[in-house]
Amino acid sequence: MSMSFPPSAGHPCSWASGLCPARPTAFWPTWATSSPARAICTAHLPWRQAVPAALGKNPPFFGEFTVRHPEDKNVELLWHCGPFAYSLKKPGTVAREENQRQWFQVKDGKFTICRFDQDDGHYQLLNGTLESADGPYTFGTYLWARFNNLTKWERKLIDGPYIHHMAEVEGDYTWELREFCRLIPHLDSDTVD
Repeated sequence: MSMSFPPSAGHPCSWASGLCPARPTAFWPTWATSSPARAICTAHLPWRQAVPAALGKNPPFFGEFTVRHPEDKNVELLWHCGPFAYSLKKPGTVAREENQRQWFQVKDGKFTICRFDQDDGHYQLLNGTLESADGPYTFGTYLWARFNNLTKWERKLIDGPYIHHMAEVEGDYTWELREFCRLIPHLDSDTVD
């Protein structure tokens, strides 16, 4: 079965049917002007079905790769302008509201990170884990993220098809994501391991 994006209302995986495990969202209105592969914010397919244990207690967030840590070559700032759930705030740290946006650091822990994307019809889910790290205070909502090999992650972003926006959720759900990819035709799990 071929899938058009977004699926039409009659399609068995249409957003309106409730059967599709994801729905499109946009940071700005890209859906009206481009394909979903070019949309900046896409709710990732596996979040509702591959990590149901996280839903309701560990909200996902959508950080983007921005800049390396000033002193640690394997730590990257995952940042956004303020849309993370307040329950992700690191205890004992300052939270602020600026221009109707919240600013705070995400709590410490181990997180799953992933990005669903495609290139010329080849669909892939880049996935792996990271650990929180200490780093300088900054504005917006953010997490200093320690990767086993940040250079390899950066190479994936440079070579594509992925862009710098990623989905993160507390906990290690890489096994579930990889199983999800195994069960979905034409969707490959991609890792940096």
